[in-house]
Amino acid sequence: MSTDTGHNSTSSDGSWAYHAPEKVIDWGYRAMHGSVVLSKQLIETYYAQKLKYNYYSGCSTGGRQGLRSVELYPEDFDGVIAGSPAWWTAHLQTWTVKAGTYNANLSSQIPESMFTVIGDEIIKQCDPQDGLRDKVVSAPQQCNLNLETLLCRQAQQKDCLSPAQLDTLRLIYSDYVDVNQTFVFPHLLPGSESQWEVLINNGTANPLGPDY
Repeated sequence: MSTDTGHNSTSSDGSWAYHAPEKVIDWGYRAMHGSVVLSKQLIETYYAQKLKYNYYSGCSTGGRQGLRSVELYPEDFDGVIAGSPAWWTAHLQTWTVKAGTYNANLSSQIPESMFTVIGDEIIKQCDPQDGLRDKVVSAPQQCNLNLETLLCRQAQQKDCLSPAQLDTLRLIYSDYVDVNQTFVFPHLLPGSESQWEVLINNGTANPLGPDY
């Protein structure tokens, strides 16, 4: 099954939700549940037999939809795989805007070409710590990082970071808190570096954040 969740737009256009609370509810959970109910009826009619098991798998917004289904309509699925759920949307998109500023200062900006270098170093450090050397960071929250290994030195001036760039990297790996140290949203995890260009580029926020 699939659903447009009640509207047609590009992924970065949230204008459909402006002054439209019913559409927001459709997007949030109602369209998903209604589509599931109708899909089950259609499948049972076509095959002339009752469904035995129903499973769901989704990532990002799909992950959020899976969690919301479990929370509101636990009878919809027998099992749900919710990958990287885009949860706590107001905080998530606020962080998306904030993350777009981390790499904006030219004097401390990390070029995108360094993201792969950083990612390779993270795998080198974190992979053994998860108990299995397979070039996959399976326990990013448990990784004890030493970012100083990426600092440029007299004998190495290429594929490394200046002290100012290292401060930017520390910021990327730090939770977003507001001025009074109230927690807003968690940081990017070690192992995510190959996807950083979506959020951490040259200072331009991902359009999902500002549009929200």
